[in-house]
Amino acid sequence: MTPEMYEAFEAALAKRVYAGDSVLEVGARPDDTALLASEVFADAARRIGINLEGGGRHERFEVLEGSGRDMQMFDANEFDVVISNATLEHDREFWETVGEIHRVARPGGTIAIGVPGYTQTNESRSLVKRAVEPVADRVRTVYDGANSGENGGQTALRPDGGEQQRPSYRVLRALYDRLDELTPAATTPTYPVHGVPDDYYRFSTEAVSEVFLDSCCEVTVCEVGTPPRLLGVGTVETEAGA
Repeated sequence: MTPEMYEAFEAALAKRVYAGDSVLEVGARPDDTALLASEVFADAARRIGINLEGGGRHERFEVLEGSGRDMQMFDANEFDVVISNATLEHDREFWETVGEIHRVARPGGTIAIGVPGYTQTNESRSLVKRAVEPVADRVRTVYDGANSGENGGQTALRPDGGEQQRPSYRVLRALYDRLDELTPAATTPTYPVHGVPDDYYRFSTEAVSEVFLDSCCEVTVCEVGTPPRLLGVGTVETEAGA
């Protein structure tokens, strides 16, 4: 987890965690990189994590070995706060884990989920533009060169003595005509593939707000860093607000 993302979690949760709370982290490791180690949870009555790759003990919390898709060791509505970061992209059936997160979170409690994402914000598009512009400039230069001279190299003689437009020129012209459209609106940066243990998904802002936090209210989603990581936070709706 990047320092930026860790700080974003702390800032988002600072006013949502109370003394005596019970906190679960899905995908936690038994070391200081875990969100459970944060001082935000200093007054929590209970801190516990779950990790598919194995458990362990930290001076402040315990991590159990188990799958986020099946957390039957926990009761429904057991936790005041449920958090997870950089886990769902490695989960082939992440929707099952999301369902379990909602099951164990109490009504009125908090769910916070961080994932690598893709967005179309100005910051993300600026990064793409810086990467693509040298290629676009080269296309413009070659196109301008093809337009110079007697026929600009645009045509070639057919066997019957006629002229036809060169295929390479037609492709170049098509690219040139669409440069403004393709640069940079048609693409967006995202976090590099990292296979620990596997890497399946990247998520949109809508996926975070409308899928991960579907049954929540007071939902916020923020973009952290470039390439973007997305952090979604929501309050689990009570029966009266459902």
